[in-house]
Amino acid sequence: MHEDEDLEETDETEDTEDTEDLDEEEGDEEFDDDEDDGPSSVFVGMTLRRDNSDALFAAIKNVCRDLELTAFRAEPNQLSGRMPLHEVVQMLVDDANFAILDLTYDRPTLAHEIAICDREFASEFILQIAKEGAPTPPAAEGRLITTYRDAEDLRRIVQRQLNQMIDAWNEDE
Repeated sequence: MHEDEDLEETDETEDTEDTEDLDEEEGDEEFDDDEDDGPSSVFVGMTLRRDNSDALFAAIKNVCRDLELTAFRAEPNQLSGRMPLHEVVQMLVDDANFAILDLTYDRPTLAHEIAICDREFASEFILQIAKEGAPTPPAAEGRLITTYRDAEDLRRIVQRQLNQMIDAWNEDE
């Protein structure tokens, strides 16, 4: 189914206290660096080296950079056999706050990417996209998919959706 710091100077005592607090927190296994920070990264699942996939990924990366997010995807050198494919995907998803899955083309990892993202993210933190007119891969049947016409349309969709994801993230905190 398709649908359209200024930093203030502090005295030496304050610096020491802050450092001591950080040292204590770093030793605490339950301390989470990202707890006080906003979202910082986006996993992008997409077919590599097909049609204009590099241009589409560049459009997503540019939007992410404008929103102070880092977009990353599995790159060919990560998929060279040193680590099983499903482990590469899991590692990348584990490091992300949001996911964008391009479902335009079926690929060997697609069902696994969808399953991992469904397990790791709330549904509002996953954007599923596909090129207009593309057949829905079997692994994506019955899922809500936002379609795009070209790289510029994709850029607008990703910007709108990531802003909504960031707002939802901030509401949850």
